[in-house]
Amino acid sequence: MQAKQALKLLSLPLLVALICIAPVMAQEPPTTAQAGLLPPPDPQLAVIIPLGTDFTYQGRLSDGGVPAGGTYDFQFKLYDSLSGGTQIGPTVPVEDATVSGGLFTVSLDFGRYAFPSEARWLEVAVRPGASTPAAPYTALTPRTAITATPYALNLAPGAVISQEGPGATLSVSNGAPSGLFISLKTAIDGTTSDGVGVSGLSGAGIGVSGLHADHTGTDPGVQGITFSGEATAAGVYGYASSNAPAGFNAGVWGRNASTNNFGYGVLGVHDGSGSGVYGDSLGGTGVQGVANSA
Repeated sequence: MQAKQALKLLSLPLLVALICIAPVMAQEPPTTAQAGLLPPPDPQLAVIIPLGTDFTYQGRLSDGGVPAGGTYDFQFKLYDSLSGGTQIGPTVPVEDATVSGGLFTVSLDFGRYAFPSEARWLEVAVRPGASTPAAPYTALTPRTAITATPYALNLAPGAVISQEGPGATLSVSNGAPSGLFISLKTAIDGTTSDGVGVSGLSGAGIGVSGLHADHTGTDPGVQGITFSGEATAAGVYGYASSNAPAGFNAGVWGRNASTNNFGYGVLGVHDGSGSGVYGDSLGGTGVQGVANSA
């Protein structure tokens, strides 16, 4: 292969790190249960195949000015700039790739964090696949810019997803409502160093709602935890900013809908010698309880 051989790469739109694909249910071979000899399998036991980080790349290779054919070895590197810069992720080798009519298709995987909504360029090096001894790779220039599918940009950091109408604007599921019962599953995880991990705002409805839908278990619908030792730190904080005309607004409201005379609307527990529930009022009642039964 000549050092000045030309390589023309046609980059298909890539759903790189921003792609969103529905889970795929694994298809098992027919069993005696499916043949009617046994009860059908429980749908909850179906295996959900997680989405990987690899993507398909198609290019066009010219050798000596004509479309290449045969087998070639490739090396793919990802960079953060058109020239120079820093390599992102590992070098991906593809040996003995078949090239037909100048076209080739390969699967590339630069890892989970290679595409954080920042520009990336692909560098390709190639050599004949059947060369003995192995010939050195020829790096081809310029690097090829990686472009994202437009709709995938809706999930880029800072993106805004909006609609005007009923239903959820964004729905995220981790096995709900009938998935496998595995502890520590999380549908949405919000983390920040010093701000708000998850924020909810509603004009006239509920800012943030939590629901424990099962009829068993002790996990809360909404849980707040603080590890701070400061005097005013709180796991859950409620604030009512306006004067209610009838006196029924509340920073924190607890209700127990049970009719069996058990349970609490609000329960406070202290593991030490402090107060389970504490109330402070500038001119009224710090803590007040009302029983409506006779």
